[in-house]
Amino acid sequence: MKVACIMMEKNENLLLTSWIHYHGALFGYENLYIFDNGSDNPSVLYDLKRLEAQHGINVDYSKNKNSDFEAKGDLVVATIRKLEESSNYDFFLPLDGDEFVCVEKSGEVCFGKNEIIEELQKYRASPDALKIQGCFYNFYGKPDFYYYLDNPKTFFANGAAGHLDIGYHDGKSRLSSNTTETAIKLVHLHNKPFEVIKEHARQKLSSRVKSMQPDDLNAYHGPGQHLVRYFFWTEEEYRDSFPQEIALPMPGFAERMKNLEILIPLPMQEAITPDLLKAKISGLDESIDRQKVTDLREKILGIMPDDHDNTCDYARALLTADGQEKRDYAINLMDSLIAKKSFLRAFLTKADFFAANGLHEEAFAVLNDASRFHPTNYWPNIRRSRIHAKLQAFDLAKKEIVDCIDRKEDEWTNIDLFDSYADVIEREALASVAGFEVRRHQGPAISDAVALILAKDEEDIIGHNLAHHYREGLRNFVILDNGSTDETQTRIKAFKESHPDALVYIILDPIVGHYQSAKTNAGFAFIRRFLQERGKTVRWLIPIDADEFICSTTDLSLAGLLEKSAGDGKSIILFNMHNSGSSQYSRDVTVDEDVFEHFDIRKSPPRENVFKVAVNCEAIPDPSFDEGNHRVRGAFIHLEAVSAAIADGFFLVHLPMRSLRHIRNKVIKGGEAFRAAPDLRYVGVHWRRWHQQYEAQGEELFPRLIESYLSGLR
Repeated sequence: MKVACIMMEKNENLLLTSWIHYHGALFGYENLYIFDNGSDNPSVLYDLKRLEAQHGINVDYSKNKNSDFEAKGDLVVATIRKLEESSNYDFFLPLDGDEFVCVEKSGEVCFGKNEIIEELQKYRASPDALKIQGCFYNFYGKPDFYYYLDNPKTFFANGAAGHLDIGYHDGKSRLSSNTTETAIKLVHLHNKPFEVIKEHARQKLSSRVKSMQPDDLNAYHGPGQHLVRYFFWTEEEYRDSFPQEIALPMPGFAERMKNLEILIPLPMQEAITPDLLKAKISGLDESIDRQKVTDLREKILGIMPDDHDNTCDYARALLTADGQEKRDYAINLMDSLIAKKSFLRAFLTKADFFAANGLHEEAFAVLNDASRFHPTNYWPNIRRSRIHAKLQAFDLAKKEIVDCIDRKEDEWTNIDLFDSYADVIEREALASVAGFEVRRHQGPAISDAVALILAKDEEDIIGHNLAHHYREGLRNFVILDNGSTDETQTRIKAFKESHPDALVYIILDPIVGHYQSAKTNAGFAFIRRFLQERGKTVRWLIPIDADEFICSTTDLSLAGLLEKSAGDGKSIILFNMHNSGSSQYSRDVTVDEDVFEHFDIRKSPPRENVFKVAVNCEAIPDPSFDEGNHRVRGAFIHLEAVSAAIADGFFLVHLPMRSLRHIRNKVIKGGEAFRAAPDLRYVGVHWRRWHQQYEAQGEELFPRLIESYLSGLR
């Protein structure tokens, strides 16, 4: 069944988007026909353009005169006739912008699509003028209460539209002189805030009365006469005008709007708010639920167009969507923010789109404009650097970063610049790498390096990890066990017993909270002091996770890499992360299996700009590793002292989702660990989000997560 809704509005800023989303959900956005009667409210025009581009609503801006409003009934009938010629609609519903379709069944008011369509089905092909007998009017200031008034409205089945008056109250069929009363009703949100209803009354009366002076208003008798009273009332008199004796509780409308995540911008029960929608976004994984997240961002945009960060997030999603109209609309959104606010993220979002589509000159032009508006901000430099690196102009890419470095010895200043410079040298090194086949080594022992591993319930992988790095040459291991309840400690002790020349220090960590940075730094401080007291030198600190394996594609040993780096004056080594997974994810890797054969799905090339660090603590005496071990802070670090291990054939094989059992355990316990660290709310966002999803979806989440991960590797 196809139903066309036809509406005329002017500056209906309160209810416009609510009306569109409500009836779009009922009948389809493409079946909404709106005449804008000369709106000059920027937010109304913005919403109309936005919803045209995003959802395909039909808006006619040409009927913008007062005379068009006065001839509204004739205009709607003419529109119906035209649609009858070009489309196969079953019904035409003329509505006002504050009217919402519902149906009354057995004394209960229903808002569901199925119930409304079921009622309409009874009148399909009816020749009569079809009547909506009355409306439920809202009590302003009294949520979820309405009063019912017989205030008939008319709609038509296909072919029947003959005549409509300005309010659609007295419609005539051209096929029959009969009228048929239906059970279709309207929720009429007529009673808006007092100042708003006075302004709407002023707009409607301004072309009808001689002037808005009291004498002229009192003397007026004609269409819209009922609006005159608002100019003589106080707000208290306005509130007292509602018929309290016939107040009907009707929470179903607010519940329906909440289920559809539509804002009711009048006092209603539990109205949808931007914070509520943002909370929903935080509980979704955008890589899995991209469209849901985009829809929620669109709704936030409709409620709060001044939330510029959300606008940029929404535009970024549209720029990767199918359809040129959506991409054009997203660019228009960014241009609007640039023109009005010179908003930096708008420049960057637009430039990213151009760069992703090979329009490099256009991207450079946008970024150069951004630098002119924001001369002290380094993000335009970072974006230009990325484009140069993509084009393999690596010297230019590095120059962009070096040019904007603050040379003050401020360990916090240049983290983003550090990441960006690291990204460039990673890309430069990756450009010359032919393949990523893991070469097995039996490397010479490395006595001046310490590997530190944080572990929790890693029984399937910890033994493989220790044995692998022993073969690579590492001999000093510190394992912080964060309350494992499986066989993790048993596996560690078995390795220790079979490798007596290795120092294996187990520290029991009773703190549930995921304070990885603090624990890593404390662990390194302890082992350095311990070994120094025993007369041993510690030069290299290597933090790794239990699911990370330092690997090489060449004959160079890990000992050789560390010596070469120190000799070249490099104090930080970046190990690019190379994600891998297993086609046999229904089970764990066994103790006797070859770990690199079991994890047979590998992404190539490795993920750019995601790396772990190793640090020469002779060059940086008191380094501080951040959460995740992706960066290191300390006394000012010169970028020239940073090297990419991939240039010498080294990288990290990373196994973040090893099996269904593993990811289930990781999500549940990882989520608990981050929940126990509320002061780290910007860290481990994906684990927090997955834990929320697990609480909402249960066990069905885990196959979806691991399949999504593996599909990204293939």
